[in-house]
Amino acid sequence: MLNPRYAEVSQAWGSYKAAFILDYNGKSKTTKEIINSSFPKLYGDRLVELDKEPDLDCDWCAIECLTHESDLVEGLEGKLSKYQAGLAELYQKSLTVYKDVNLVVIIGHPHNWSKRISIGKTTTDKEELRVVRSNQIWCRYYYDTLTCKGSSGAPIFKWGQPISGFGHWFGHPHNHVGKSGLGGKSTIGVENIIY
Repeated sequence: MLNPRYAEVSQAWGSYKAAFILDYNGKSKTTKEIINSSFPKLYGDRLVELDKEPDLDCDWCAIECLTHESDLVEGLEGKLSKYQAGLAELYQKSLTVYKDVNLVVIIGHPHNWSKRISIGKTTTDKEELRVVRSNQIWCRYYYDTLTCKGSSGAPIFKWGQPISGFGHWFGHPHNHVGKSGLGGKSTIGVENIIY
């Protein structure tokens, strides 16, 4: 059985106009001003996938964008490689430095502001929801990190969290989804099981 929201989102997708503003770090602006700005943009062409599980939150999707700007693609590939290398380096450090720290960092653009960083701690162990494969699980985190409204979708960096890589659900598996009590909770994501 599919999540009922899956059908709703899939049917409504044709009327959506998804725009992705790249390199935005400016001052607070309205959404219209940002979209009409000179920042590089990608536009969603096709909804590739979204959460279909009926017993879990419908909280992630993959969107395909098209562009003819080869310089933009090369630039994004370079940034992606640098990002992956940085995440791998941080994960290696987490194995030996501050091993027992429950640090959570959220980086986002609430209220269309410039980049904001919120720091807190996990409030519980990760919630393990399902084994995906023999070496991967679906899970989520709960944390005391404070965020403003409009932070949904912001990436969550958990110290010591194994990174799945961009081959499965496009890499960093957790994003901020909203409030849970006094803190927040992450989207459901995939993590490699470390034995």
